[in-house]
Amino acid sequence: MAEQKSLRRVFHNRDIKTICETGFNAGHSAANYLLGNYFGYDVRYFGFDLGRTSYSKAAERFLKTLFPGKFEVHWGDSTTVLPSFLAEHPGLICDGVMVDGGHNYETSKADLRAFLTRARCGTRVAIDDIEMPALRRSWKEAQDDGLLRQDGCETASDPDAKRNWCAGSTWLTAHYSFVQLYFCCHRAQPS
Repeated sequence: MAEQKSLRRVFHNRDIKTICETGFNAGHSAANYLLGNYFGYDVRYFGFDLGRTSYSKAAERFLKTLFPGKFEVHWGDSTTVLPSFLAEHPGLICDGVMVDGGHNYETSKADLRAFLTRARCGTRVAIDDIEMPALRRSWKEAQDDGLLRQDGCETASDPDAKRNWCAGSTWLTAHYSFVQLYFCCHRAQPS
């Protein structure tokens, strides 16, 4: 519950129209993001998940019913499904990104970097389970490479687990002309 409240603070914003996430699982986060539609935010969700559980498919059917035309999940290994999807949708820009899929270095790095190719200046980015060294490494490398800045990390305890995540935003992206990039990112650069 605490994690959902925090993610709501990160992703419920009128500037966020498209949320891209790895790790759909049972759809809790997706439902949380899409509830922004009830507050007039007009959010679309694109999720990517292995789909190994029956409850994932049930959650997909449920959310498609609640949010027709605003919700998609793509099943399979994100390291292959996500790049294919992005290649088929060259105009897609992710205003919000959540990496909560593969919990190893290679997958988390690939997912994060794939999504960042579709970020705009100011895209909100989060990564879950940051206590895992592999995820912490891929997150830190993205910061070190100037792809995002970290705005903060949080820890919360729910009855079933301790949750750790970090959030940040992009301030450098290839989707802008030089002039747009300068004006947008000049304001957003870390000081």
